[in-house]
Amino acid sequence: MSLVVRSALQQDYADLCTLFAEGDRVHYEALPQVFQPRTGPVRPPEFLAEILSNLDAALFVAEEHGRLIGFIRSSVRTVPPQPGIISRRFLFIEELAVTPSSRRQGVGQALIERVERWASEKEITELELHVWEFNTEARALYEKLGYGTRRRTMGKQLP
Repeated sequence: MSLVVRSALQQDYADLCTLFAEGDRVHYEALPQVFQPRTGPVRPPEFLAEILSNLDAALFVAEEHGRLIGFIRSSVRTVPPQPGIISRRFLFIEELAVTPSSRRQGVGQALIERVERWASEKEITELELHVWEFNTEARALYEKLGYGTRRRTMGKQLP
């Protein structure tokens, strides 16, 4: 695999929309009571432009033979001081997606390692992410890379 991980560009918009759509579909199929199918563009062009112009956001893409096969989107977040809570600055991984045919080949790991380097460059030492329970593949990847559960969100669907 000749994998290249690089910063996203505005001209990646159409290919990124394909990847966003795949991630949206997986979530909708697993949890239709939470996610809805998208109509029209899965993300407006301004969505990408805003990320690319934000110094506290990053969007990296994985490319193989000129074809985008994955992405990771992250942003710097700050928790203000509150009673009982320490103010802190951390990197939040917003989204990670890899095409089904490219999974289990190190693409997700390469994307996470790239965003971890970006965090280090910004002198951020803590990363967080959310993952849905149904997504066992993603959970296994995160655990393999040293991520652990700190907090759990629980829910119940009433009849």
